[in-house]
Amino acid sequence: MAEGYHKRLFDAVALLDGVIFQSQTEAICGFNDAGPKSRHILQRLTNASLNSKDFCFMRSKRIDLGGIEVTALRVSFTGDLGWEVHCNTKDQKALYSLFLETGKEFGAGPVGSRALISMRVEKCYGSWLREYSPEYWPHEQGMERLCKMDKSFLNKAPLHEVLANEPCEPMVLLHIGDYAVDL
Repeated sequence: MAEGYHKRLFDAVALLDGVIFQSQTEAICGFNDAGPKSRHILQRLTNASLNSKDFCFMRSKRIDLGGIEVTALRVSFTGDLGWEVHCNTKDQKALYSLFLETGKEFGAGPVGSRALISMRVEKCYGSWLREYSPEYWPHEQGMERLCKMDKSFLNKAPLHEVLANEPCEPMVLLHIGDYAVDL
């Protein structure tokens, strides 16, 4: 979804000598391993240390999972402990089978994307072309904390001006009580 926007950024900035932008959309696929037992599931498949000291939140590492080389990112949109695990597309079926087999021991199994999206929204994690898009600003979504204004980045000055204004259309999260609702 966001590939076109990322490409536009790479086209707008000068890349260092020898640096190229090459889409890997068709070559790489990913899985989400999340929940209180996610570390245990992954640890069964790797010799790499997955403890918090060795694998901090928002960090990535190349690791081996059951003989499959992956890029693991310690992040999850669900609000639970979790990892995104990216592998070569040719390894997708084998890795999925490993997750399913290993997950059985922990009572884990596949979860639908709508369940993941609802957990992401409850955690207030934005997603590209849903909460994040050219139509919405971070402070309209309550996500201005993700704008690292102490760092240097492209178009920082215009963003600073926008964030100084009141949000036009703030998004809010509603909690509906446990009473019966006529849907």
